[in-house]
Amino acid sequence: GLFNSLGHFDFILQYKTELLTTTLFTTETLFCYLLLNFALLLLWLVDYLNNRKFNLAINLISISTVLVGFTLYLALPLTRDYDIIKIVFAMSFLFFPSLFKLFLQKPIEGLQRQILVSQMYGLDKLTIIIEVIFKQIYRQMYLWLSFLIIWFVSEYALLKVLGVQTHTLGLFAEGFLSSYRLSLSYLMSFYILIYWLLVMVLFYLILKVVYVIYKKFIY
Repeated sequence: GLFNSLGHFDFILQYKTELLTTTLFTTETLFCYLLLNFALLLLWLVDYLNNRKFNLAINLISISTVLVGFTLYLALPLTRDYDIIKIVFAMSFLFFPSLFKLFLQKPIEGLQRQILVSQMYGLDKLTIIIEVIFKQIYRQMYLWLSFLIIWFVSEYALLKVLGVQTHTLGLFAEGFLSSYRLSLSYLMSFYILIYWLLVMVLFYLILKVVYVIYKKFIY
């Protein structure tokens, strides 16, 4: 379908202004979304180091997507800034727990003995998280991050329930799909995959730089 759609590439150039605006909005919202998810990850890890079990991951039940979306739709105004807030909180609340359980919970629990030894030697929580946990589960973390990003960028059903007025890449692609412009929909799906790949590469570089800065600051 993608190769057959390449002949319609000129048509998508007609939407270049809308595509640029949509990409910038998606990037801005994605940045806030990933900041919140990394903050949640650190909080869950601190809780784990204090209690030696993931209380939240064990007890948190799955919540209806429609319930979360419609609640935020009723609670917040329909403006661009509130669109960002609704998207970030709804997707974090729905995606973070399930992806954490899928990719990170068991690998972290498998490090319990090393974590206990580190605590016995008096290492602080930040050092344990970065040097013991993150360094040994970095592959799982990239998978976790990868799914967080691709779900976020391509999602459109939840955004419709949220009443989002500003187009994201997912909503933009869905607009072509729902109007049966399948060739443009294929091209947008390919654009989303390229966007996802570039964001992953960018975050890989950012995390490497942050780690180097952390090491220099510590030593």
